[in-house]
Amino acid sequence: KAHGPLENVCCVGSECGSFLRQRIKPGSIQTIFVNHPEPPTQTYDNASIALSANTADEEPAHMLNSQTLLAAAKCLRQDGKGRLIIVTDNLIYARLVSRTMVRIMEDG
Repeated sequence: KAHGPLENVCCVGSECGSFLRQRIKPGSIQTIFVNHPEPPTQTYDNASIALSANTADEEPAHMLNSQTLLAAAKCLRQDGKGRLIIVTDNLIYARLVSRTMVRIMEDG
């Protein structure tokens, strides 16, 4: 049986951070899923990735940089129900993203 158009799916071809900043109303998203983002290992080695979360000055180019994480946070619901769910099989990248989140939360 054929189904009509899907009404709950959105596929976007854009740079993530600018899309969130320019196209999504603040506080309007309940959940953002990021499944297996590409880590910045193309330009950084694992040791550099692990250390780079300590400073925004040397942040490697990758989708989940501090500016994108801040943009995502602003788009999420502010009632405690907004969720950012990131799935990766790269432990070093997971640590980089985690440290970046801690750093931007501490910076306020």
